[in-house]
Amino acid sequence: MILFEGLPGSGKSTSSQAIYLALRRAGRNVLWFAEDQRPHPLVDDTPLAEIGDPPQLAAYALSQWRRLAAEARASDSRLVLDAALFGMTLGTLLRADAALAVMTATVLQIEAEIADLDPVVVYLLPADVDAAFDVTLERRGDTWVTHFAGEISQSPYALARGGTGVDLVRTYLKELDEVSNVVFGSLSCARHSVDPVDCDGDGPNGPIQQILGTATSAEWVPAANPIEGFAGSYRCLEADVTITLRADGPHLVVDQERGARLVPVDDGRFMVQGMPVDVWFETGSDCHLLFEARTANPEQFPGRWVRI
Repeated sequence: MILFEGLPGSGKSTSSQAIYLALRRAGRNVLWFAEDQRPHPLVDDTPLAEIGDPPQLAAYALSQWRRLAAEARASDSRLVLDAALFGMTLGTLLRADAALAVMTATVLQIEAEIADLDPVVVYLLPADVDAAFDVTLERRGDTWVTHFAGEISQSPYALARGGTGVDLVRTYLKELDEVSNVVFGSLSCARHSVDPVDCDGDGPNGPIQQILGTATSAEWVPAANPIEGFAGSYRCLEADVTITLRADGPHLVVDQERGARLVPVDDGRFMVQGMPVDVWFETGSDCHLLFEARTANPEQFPGRWVRI
């Protein structure tokens, strides 16, 4: 089990996806679960507010991890998880205004539950949290911070501290970083701290792949269909929207504001970088582009497009 942790924008999803693809290309059975993926083995439909106070939330989190561990033992696949231990588990407890001792004890109990799965924690830890937050805010925009603030604005954490909008989000993430540092230092499993600035996209010889022993797994190079053959403009068959794809090395880039990068998986198949979204190209008389999103909001990725 490989666990990628870090603050929003640190590169958890991109790095964990890169490791998933490297292991896949090396012939390993591997599953990747991004934080936003649905279904997710640690997420059910129970509203957190109905679960109860911090001790009850801690017990709930532990039960979810026990279920995940049991499923992992019954499978022959290695698991790569994004933000599961710190972002989802610690984040939930912090929003409930749990005490540090409760948060630390919960994660250590989880660590004991998954110890036989040889967990490795990769913690993407920026040297300057404030500067990293500013970069994330600039990259993701006001919509992201407004949505984030709305999610936590009525939590016990927010009500106890006050603040709204970007100030609330900044305060929350700084405290989550502080708690995560304490918990990370308490872990006894294999753990590695990496400054995301040093990753530079985590290419094949990046520090994370070297740490995890996947640095020799070369990035897939298309054989049957050159990348350039997929470039062009596409019109959505479900809405009046067009996008343009251009080749950029082995990747395709969506040329629009905050455009996505499509990472190759194999011939004719890609994934949106850092997201659990599969992309296929069907060639013939027309070239069709197909998106299949396994996210909380799949409607953000209209399914069928045709080249124009």
